[in-house]
Amino acid sequence: MNKILLLCGAKQSGKTSAANFVAAYTLNRAGIIKDFAQDLDGNIDIKINYVDENGVTRIEEEFAPLDLRRRDPDFIRYAQVNIWPYIKLYSFADNLKYVLSTIFNIDINLLYGNNEDKNQLTPVLWKDLEKLFPLKTPSRHQFLTIRELLQFFGTNVCRTIFNPCWVQACLQDVAFNNSHLSIIDDGRFPNEVYGTRLCKNFNVRTIRFKRRIDNDTHASETEIYRVSPEYFDLDLDNSKMTLQQKNQTIFKAMKNWGWIEGQIGESSS
Repeated sequence: MNKILLLCGAKQSGKTSAANFVAAYTLNRAGIIKDFAQDLDGNIDIKINYVDENGVTRIEEEFAPLDLRRRDPDFIRYAQVNIWPYIKLYSFADNLKYVLSTIFNIDINLLYGNNEDKNQLTPVLWKDLEKLFPLKTPSRHQFLTIRELLQFFGTNVCRTIFNPCWVQACLQDVAFNNSHLSIIDDGRFPNEVYGTRLCKNFNVRTIRFKRRIDNDTHASETEIYRVSPEYFDLDLDNSKMTLQQKNQTIFKAMKNWGWIEGQIGESSS
């Protein structure tokens, strides 16, 4: 049975770095990548196989970055054959990001970028949101950041109109692609947890990360912590953990679930 791993928590809680680790380990065990390392920002570097001019398969001596969230045509063609049958990364916000990129002309790479990227300004003013919401903000003549637009358009607009919109869209994509392991790396709302756990024909596990970097009170940063611990297969207080300690805890949990074999750093070959 194919699997879904749902990673939940506030921004910068450790969801993305956890997804990167599990994905890299899975590809390593499948023989797609030989060796991998993870830096302190959670990014993955790999040694890749290549065929030289004599037709001999060799392994790169130097590490190169692996970005499994790339959207360029060359990567998609490669991933459809070599990566996605084994593992594919998803976000409930995938479809939201495509919408914002199209209608507000925002670079899709910024929407999928890091915290600094998401602090870039959009063409949307706070005062224009007052036409929809009774906002009380001294910043009404300032532009929203990308993160703020993701929060307000995705939650205050779309989820207000149809609460399960992003859950349904994401799970439809998961079912269509049918990878051996699908990782959803941005669980932020109770209905995302409940809806994913109800998925038929999938073995579903959920992890919540309790690390918080600030006191952001938007619903997308707080609602996930209202969900009872019983809905999480691993409810992890990683606020004082190193990246390595977090990875080891996730690895142990997945091994106990019967999802993975071997040891961290052990190749399938």
